[in-house]
Amino acid sequence: MDYTAYTAPNGLILHTIKTPASNIKLLNLQKNSALVDSDYYGINGGWFNMSTGFNDKRTLNLAYCDGAPVGPTDELSDDGIIRDGSTNCVGKQALSFRENLLRFHDEEVIYASELPLLNKQGAWVQGGIIMHLGRQSDWALELNDWGYRSYSEQNGWSAIVGDLWTADIYLFVMRSATNAKNLALRDFRAGIMAYFGLAENETGYDRYGCMLLDSSSSSQMRAVSSSGSTVRVYNTNEKRPLCQIIALRDPDL
Repeated sequence: MDYTAYTAPNGLILHTIKTPASNIKLLNLQKNSALVDSDYYGINGGWFNMSTGFNDKRTLNLAYCDGAPVGPTDELSDDGIIRDGSTNCVGKQALSFRENLLRFHDEEVIYASELPLLNKQGAWVQGGIIMHLGRQSDWALELNDWGYRSYSEQNGWSAIVGDLWTADIYLFVMRSATNAKNLALRDFRAGIMAYFGLAENETGYDRYGCMLLDSSSSSQMRAVSSSGSTVRVYNTNEKRPLCQIIALRDPDL
């Protein structure tokens, strides 16, 4: 992996992992562990329920890998929706890697069955909430639909970006050093745009697909620095056990 701690022009630090899309593996920790306490390298993934107790291990986003949803497979809800990684319940967009091609689905995609070739080894799809890079006049509209105002503040943010030209994946986590709720989403987005050298425009950038992931105290990263030391990014006040995560198959790639 290529880990960096990037200081954006606005002063915020973005912890970043760059890796090939072929090196991504999605799985569900089922609230048995925080990512930073596990053996995996990567970041947190899609949303899950905190208010329904420890036994609710359902996955609320598309999270399908190596031919199967990340599970658990018996999580049929009262509304008939299976929340095992087969359905996008939070957000409507997805990144997929199938037959060595990385795609960003910026139009609505709700069910894994809408995407062919996910039954192959190495194929995956991750769902989330679109976060436009560029398109200054409407970047927050989709986020607003899910309760994320452009000025909303939390103590952590997470995102995944796909470079559709190179088939590289960038995993971003931004945390407050004091865990205070002083990290505005607009500043997180501005930091990501600065990382790629992008300016605001009204058309967006076809090269990149960016999605917001579960955030706040779910925002976690486990990585290896250039010196070989393990990097753990998390809320020191709440080392939250996670459900779905985005992990690396090989930490050396």
